[in-house]
Amino acid sequence: MSNKETLLTAMRELFHDKDVTALDRYWAEPYIQHSPNLPDGLDGLRAAVPTLEGFRWNPERVFEDGDFVIAHSRVSGWHPDGDAAIVDTSSASRTAVSSSTGTSSSRTSRRT
Repeated sequence: MSNKETLLTAMRELFHDKDVTALDRYWAEPYIQHSPNLPDGLDGLRAAVPTLEGFRWNPERVFEDGDFVIAHSRVSGWHPDGDAAIVDTSSASRTAVSSSTGTSSSRTSRRT
């Protein structure tokens, strides 16, 4: 499985399936969270994911360069002002995501 496929699988399992055990399979500490709503570390994600009512993660673009993967995605149900565009970066080590960070932009407009 490519690093890009690993990232997409990890994000799908965590956010679509709400399978918090995906954190044990694909993420590692130190996990740096750039959302002001969550603390750094995997425990913040582990606690937040089950409570994400109506959350949707839709990858728009995913780029892979060696061990690095960047996913530009749209999310809803996360940002209090509506939909947001986020960028997650990860560095793969062996077959697992060794670190991941996310940043969210200001509210995004809907596509027409």
